[in-house]
Amino acid sequence: MQFNDGMFAYVRNSTHSDLIEHLNEGRVNSGASCVIFVSQHHKENKVSVVCCDSKNTVSEETVISLPKHAHVLLSLTTLSAPISANEFSLPATLGDYSAHYVVMGAVCDIHGNRIGALLLIHPNLSLTNEQQSFADITRQKIELRLQYQLLQHPFTDKLQEKVALLNEIGRISHTGGWEFDVAQREITWTHETYCLFGMTPGRQVTLDRALGNFTEKSRKHIRAAILEVLRKGNAFTLEAEFINGEGHKRWLKMTGKAQCIASKKRPKVYRIFGSAQDITETKRLSDTQHNYTQYLSTILNNLGHALLTLDEEGTVITANNLVRQVFGYDPDEMIGQEIFILMDKNESGQLSSYAKGYSQQQSAAKEIKDVRDFLAQSSCMKGESMAKALVMKRKNGGNFCADVIFSTFFLDNQRRTVALCRDMTEQNFQLEQLKDAAYLDRVTKLPNLHAFDTTLKRTIRECKATLGYLFCLRINIVNLDQYRQAFGGATTDYITRIIAARLERSFSGTYRVYSESRDSYLVMYEAPLQDGENGASALINEVEWKLVNDVFGHITLHNSPHYLQANVNTCWLEGKNLCFEKVKHMIFQTPPEGSLQNTHERVRLYQGSTARYERYQSIKQSLLRSVENKELFIVLQPQYGDAGNIIGAEALLRWQHPQLGLISPGEFIPIAEESDIIVEIGQWVMNETCKLLCDCQEVGIQTRLAINVSAKHIARADFSESLLSIVDRWKVPPGSITLELTEGTLIHSFGLVRKRIRELALKGFVFSIDDFGRGNSNLSYLKELPIKELKVDRHFIDEVNLDGSKSLLINSICDMAKIFDLRAVAEGIENTHQLRYAKDCGCTGFQGYFLDKPMRVHVWREKLLSEKAHTGDTASAERPH
Repeated sequence: MQFNDGMFAYVRNSTHSDLIEHLNEGRVNSGASCVIFVSQHHKENKVSVVCCDSKNTVSEETVISLPKHAHVLLSLTTLSAPISANEFSLPATLGDYSAHYVVMGAVCDIHGNRIGALLLIHPNLSLTNEQQSFADITRQKIELRLQYQLLQHPFTDKLQEKVALLNEIGRISHTGGWEFDVAQREITWTHETYCLFGMTPGRQVTLDRALGNFTEKSRKHIRAAILEVLRKGNAFTLEAEFINGEGHKRWLKMTGKAQCIASKKRPKVYRIFGSAQDITETKRLSDTQHNYTQYLSTILNNLGHALLTLDEEGTVITANNLVRQVFGYDPDEMIGQEIFILMDKNESGQLSSYAKGYSQQQSAAKEIKDVRDFLAQSSCMKGESMAKALVMKRKNGGNFCADVIFSTFFLDNQRRTVALCRDMTEQNFQLEQLKDAAYLDRVTKLPNLHAFDTTLKRTIRECKATLGYLFCLRINIVNLDQYRQAFGGATTDYITRIIAARLERSFSGTYRVYSESRDSYLVMYEAPLQDGENGASALINEVEWKLVNDVFGHITLHNSPHYLQANVNTCWLEGKNLCFEKVKHMIFQTPPEGSLQNTHERVRLYQGSTARYERYQSIKQSLLRSVENKELFIVLQPQYGDAGNIIGAEALLRWQHPQLGLISPGEFIPIAEESDIIVEIGQWVMNETCKLLCDCQEVGIQTRLAINVSAKHIARADFSESLLSIVDRWKVPPGSITLELTEGTLIHSFGLVRKRIRELALKGFVFSIDDFGRGNSNLSYLKELPIKELKVDRHFIDEVNLDGSKSLLINSICDMAKIFDLRAVAEGIENTHQLRYAKDCGCTGFQGYFLDKPMRVHVWREKLLSEKAHTGDTASAERPH
């Protein structure tokens, strides 16, 4: 609470002399130069002078600016520390005290609300304990005197009477009362007003908080009304929209009236009070009744569908504006017309059966000859609706498909029917587009792999039912990528469309052609074969002839003939042996022989092998117990440095199957990656590697081992925790372990593994990019991630011939490694020339059969011990830089 002008006048008249006496006493006892009592101003950080000690002269109502932190100090303590007088805007009569210091003391009412402050201007920076005590005594005397006088203020009783009256009014009429203290800028509400806004009664309300309940438009109106009251003293009445405590929009009727004090120029407003009445329901009813026709019309015109009301004869009574958009008729033009002008004549029979299906009394359903009979029959539906897709007719004679909902009701004992018509032309078009996107290839417009899977499942069911044979094939163009690199994507799409058109032309009738990708196609014979092996053999010969002569003949590009080459995998199986997974595996098997690119053959056919599928299934099932049965083992391929010394090794996984023998990791790792078994295998490899490093440490061998980590494994949430646990178990330094990741792992799972790589690198683990340059490289990760090593893909090493051709890429990779301060390792070294060239390019690590083949653990350990004995020192591993 602050002193408003009314209270100020009352205090000045009744206690002015007593206050000055207290101020004089405080000035003398505290050693102050000047003591001033001020009331808080309505502007922030300003106060108004109420009175001053008799030694100094300060005009009443003089405004003094306080430092910005003054209000904070007053709220924290009753008596502040001395503050430089330069931070206050003292009046000119106190100019001699600019080098003094000001001590502030808060003065509060009986409720603890600050109503003013005591300013003691003192010549010293610090006050003695005695001076502080006298200053606080002066503050307390002023405070007690003011509290007593304020209790005697006649405004207190009047306010209580007004509040009681407002509460009574609110209780009877659900109307709240309010008042606004202009000087204090505080709002006071009655109990009912709190209830209107959904706030807790008694809670302090600021002007901004009160206005915050209203909509922006209403806030502007209220502010303008209050400003008008303050300027001219005019009362106001307005309607305002507000948001209640439950978040609902409501309406208030607000009144406001000014209370003024006499002034020489004009009455000064120090208080505004009024009422607030919730008129939401009254306003809603009034507006609804006043605008009912327009309100209903707006709703009907925004349904998004054409709406017609029909009498029992089928005559249109009302029509909304959407009739113009859907049927082409103006609403007024439709009224009085019969509904049959909008319907195709062939729909009557469909309406008959449809109405009978909805009828609650089947015995009452009669034959429907026209629309009138249909409307009469629909009256037995008892409030239910009938929906039907019908062919409707526009004004211009054109037909279109529409969803029509008929609903019957009774008004004044007369039957009425509402027909809601929705034009489905655009929706049907969009649905067809969605189907095309889901089941058609964008470039060739052939059915895609999803469509093939659907057809394959259906054909498998038919073959099983008839004990027939299934026949399908997969065509993979092996040299299309060369044309993409040479001529670009547009030319590749042109070639793709030509091949697709030739395939469709050659394989028509019972055949169906599907597009898997730009360079792969599938052909399905969609009927079960009944001729067994003879029929399949004839089909294979027919397919080969068509592919060689019709499909993969020359294609003219830039006035030159070009030929594509394709591997074709055929699959034919008897119905009783069919399953979806088996067929897919057989037609997607990789060719068992070498590449076509170095031959003159245009088409090479392969028979999908059931033996390979059975081997795949056997491996897949055996993998689940390979770790438990201790069938997996590790071999190590040494990695050499520039000086020819062993600087580490790569841990390679092998599997000795009890029935299938030694299985290559190139065969079982992709199968393991199809499920979470790859994670279990990865855990086993990490544990065996750390165990081996621990054994090496015990005999004084310090080396480094590299582990290949799959994308699925490192993406798991528990990867880091598991790796750290294994390292801690075997007490090996993290720096002795290199984790090899492929580019695909970093690019496709970048968001998942980025944080994990950084955390593990901080622990000391080394990260390497395996087969670098083979995938879709994104060099940004070399800069953003703590990668320490690049392994040049063996395919680039293979391309290094004795004449030095096709070797520029290795040089570029090594230059890139130098730029990013990375170590370059060449793997797949097969001869002296490749080794020499890799060294010249800047590689510092070398690995391959020419240097050493992968060896068993005990052989590798003996090799390290032998090197240690030969050099007389521990074979040290290069530390990552």
